[in-house]
Amino acid sequence: MRFKSLQNVLLIAAAMALCPTQAIAAQAKNAKCLSRAQGQALIVNILPAVIGGINEKCAPVLGRSAYLMNMESKIAQKFAPAAEAAWPVASTAISVIAGGDLPKGLDLSIFRPVIEATLVQKLTNDVKAESCPAINNIMESLDPLPPANFGQLFVAILEASDMGKEKSSGFAICKTNGN
Repeated sequence: MRFKSLQNVLLIAAAMALCPTQAIAAQAKNAKCLSRAQGQALIVNILPAVIGGINEKCAPVLGRSAYLMNMESKIAQKFAPAAEAAWPVASTAISVIAGGDLPKGLDLSIFRPVIEATLVQKLTNDVKAESCPAINNIMESLDPLPPANFGQLFVAILEASDMGKEKSSGFAICKTNGN
């Protein structure tokens, strides 16, 4: 299954950890699929930075008392250890998405800040002001979930939906028997 529009994905992504993986664009016919573990790791890995980007975009719309405006540092603290632990698998997802375009043996951790900044920019570019309250409410509702569950939940929703078959954002979750 593939992502549909970035706007729709962001609303779902807010609920499911604001999935960063859609940020690397590619043609649908050339899109590579990720394993569940790779998709989950990529989501968990980028979430703290994406929330920061969403906060910047939504600050003019959300009041100071909004969940996201007050909880960004708490969310970052909650996800930082999980994001760090997810990096080795998330980096394999980035390699899959990039296809054969990366040199063999390239240590992606050197480029991690650039990759993160690029993903955050791509993910937050299309966030509409009218989506900010919904994103805030969804994230507040999902606050009790541990980081691993955010990744699992988002990937499960991707698997259960037919999001974006006609429009790819660069990857899909691989369909396999027993997935």
